[in-house]
Amino acid sequence: LKCNRFPVALAVLESKDPDTYERRLGPVKITSPYKTTYYVNGPMDHRWNGVHTSLLRLSTFFFAVEVNKAYRFEFTNTNPNNLRVYLLNPVRKTDALMYTMPYIGPFVLQVWAGGNVVNTANKAPALTDPSGSNFYEVPPATRQITVNIRGDSPNIYVRILSTVFVSVKLQLTTADFYADQFISNVATLLAIDPRTIKIVSVTRNTSATSARAITTRA
Repeated sequence: LKCNRFPVALAVLESKDPDTYERRLGPVKITSPYKTTYYVNGPMDHRWNGVHTSLLRLSTFFFAVEVNKAYRFEFTNTNPNNLRVYLLNPVRKTDALMYTMPYIGPFVLQVWAGGNVVNTANKAPALTDPSGSNFYEVPPATRQITVNIRGDSPNIYVRILSTVFVSVKLQLTTADFYADQFISNVATLLAIDPRTIKIVSVTRNTSATSARAITTRA
């Protein structure tokens, strides 16, 4: 890509989940550093069913960005568990893109860059920080992650782990969360009195249709 006014690059969001053909994540809402907003759709049908085009479409989204700027990306569907974000053929190794993306749910996120895990920092990264530098904000702030991508290591993976945040200082695996201290864990997660929680039933998440029912009383 070439622009006479400022340097640009092609950014890509790509779902690496097994359902990337079936589950639509878009359109993706893009907010530029100038507070302008636009929406990006994915590619058209990707296969053929005999003589007819298929309804299967990759959840991959391409869009031009001004390098060395900060953007905000938001899926209009549930975020994928395995997300690849990268700059396609960056011109310079110093080209950078910093993005912020919201997440819904008490997830623990893990960022990978160059095949290595990059631990989250205690503050938002800068455009000059190494690729993969990230900051994951959790409540009481907005639940969102900010990641920096640089041209010298342009491939970033953000993965949702099977772990939940019980509080800012405490993380549990999902198995431990639903173990003996279940009521206490839920109370801590919701910041409510444990005495207000009543368990109706608990069903382990062994299929897509299983659910856990919890009701609270004032």
